[in-house]
Amino acid sequence: MELLDAPSERSSESSTAVDGVAVVRWPDEQTRADELARRAAPRLLLVAVGAEAPADTDPLCDWVQEPADELDVQSRIVELRARASIDRPILGDHGVVWRGSVWVALSPIEARLTAAFDSDLVDWFRLTGEGWHGRINQVLRVFMLAVQCVMLVLMLDSPHVSAMLDGNVKDEVVRERLRDQVTRFVEKLVGFE
Repeated sequence: MELLDAPSERSSESSTAVDGVAVVRWPDEQTRADELARRAAPRLLLVAVGAEAPADTDPLCDWVQEPADELDVQSRIVELRARASIDRPILGDHGVVWRGSVWVALSPIEARLTAAFDSDLVDWFRLTGEGWHGRINQVLRVFMLAVQCVMLVLMLDSPHVSAMLDGNVKDEVVRERLRDQVTRFVEKLVGFE
């Protein structure tokens, strides 16, 4: 069995994640454990002294009574990570993506993107081939421009802009042309034409 080679960063004051597995204090953080279960996230419950372990757990959940032996905790984390990453890769510590017991080291930019976005989005963009991170940037830029255009249309209809234009027919024509141009631009962005 493979054990984690990084030193443990667990502390008694806070919960954390180790190699893609959430480490949760039970029963103090039951709400967090329930949310992680709802998201099908791998989690190790550290059961407090004198507390009862949860009655029902799923394959992505394990627990250990505190005080726990560090090797026992690490081996349970390794097992949970392997189980969780069978269906979908998970990002572990140090920019490593795990799929079962197989791992791939990511570049720093890939690790940041993987951590920042949902794994299904990153997986889909990776399938688009070389330069996939640039495509994420393009999609975000299109969204940003669309929002800016909608804001411009809303500004054209605002009473403050109307007061500045003073209701002149010429200004009304300009406003209508701008609105039409922005609307066509937004339609192109949304339709990716």
